[in-house]
Amino acid sequence: MQVLETPLQILSIQKQQLPSIQHQLLQHIFLGERPKFFSFTENDIEISLVLDYRVSLYFDKSDVYRALAVESTDNDRILNITAPLAQHNISVFYHSTLQGDWILVRESKLQQVLEIIQEPVPHLKPKNIGLPVMLEHSLYMAAVPDHVLYDNTLQMIQQLFYNTQDRFFSFTMTEDGHSLIGCQKTLGLLGLHGSEELRCFQVDLRQEGIECCGVVHSMAERLRSVGVDLLYLSTYCTGNVLINLMDSKQAQDRLAQQL
Repeated sequence: MQVLETPLQILSIQKQQLPSIQHQLLQHIFLGERPKFFSFTENDIEISLVLDYRVSLYFDKSDVYRALAVESTDNDRILNITAPLAQHNISVFYHSTLQGDWILVRESKLQQVLEIIQEPVPHLKPKNIGLPVMLEHSLYMAAVPDHVLYDNTLQMIQQLFYNTQDRFFSFTMTEDGHSLIGCQKTLGLLGLHGSEELRCFQVDLRQEGIECCGVVHSMAERLRSVGVDLLYLSTYCTGNVLINLMDSKQAQDRLAQQL
C-alpha cells in the first residue's frame, strides 16, 4: 500500500470554534504548497479535521497519524482491509473519496499495520455497535477540479466557514484530486455535478472515542452480507456510511440487526 509521507493530525472542534482557526486553515488550503491530504467534515455533532501535523491550530494536537491509500476498488475493499485490523484490535480512521479510499492509523502502529494487512482476511462476527441513524439530508458526491477550487475561492470559503445551516458536508484534498460531499444546493453553488443520490447512516461514537476498534468492519460486514455497496467516512466522534438511495431501506433494516 502507498504510505503518504506527510504526518497528519485528527482534530474535533465545535462550529463556534471555527473562526479562531479560520486564518490558519485558509493559508493551509489556498496559499503556499497544496496539502498532500486535508479533510474537513461537518455534521450536527462536530467539525472533524485531518491535516498536516505541522500546522498549528492552537489546540492540543492528536497523536501523529499516517495515511495509507487503499489500492483495491473491489466492492469488498472496506471489509477486506478492516477485518484483519479489527482482529488485532487496531483502530482505523477510514475515509472514502471519489478518487479512492484511505485509512489513517497511528504512526506508532504503522509497521504493524503494514504486516497485518498482508494476512488472509478473517471471517469475524460483527461487534454490537450503537444503532446507526439515517440522516435526513440527501447527499451527492462530486469531484472538485482545480479550476473550480481556485476560480470559485470565495464560494468555497463561504461553504467551509460561513454556512450556518445544520448539514452534512465533507471536503477532501489529496494528491490524486479533490472531492466534496454535500447537498445539491451546495454543489450547484460551486458549479459541480454530483453522483446519484446518497443517504448517510451515522453512528455516534462519542462515548467510545476515536480509539474504538471494529466499527468500520462491523458496519461494512453487515451491509456487504446483503450485497449493499458502501462508502465510509470516519470522523473523530462518528462513523458515517454512505449508501445509494435505492439501497437505503435494505441498509437500514440490516444495520438495525445487531447480530
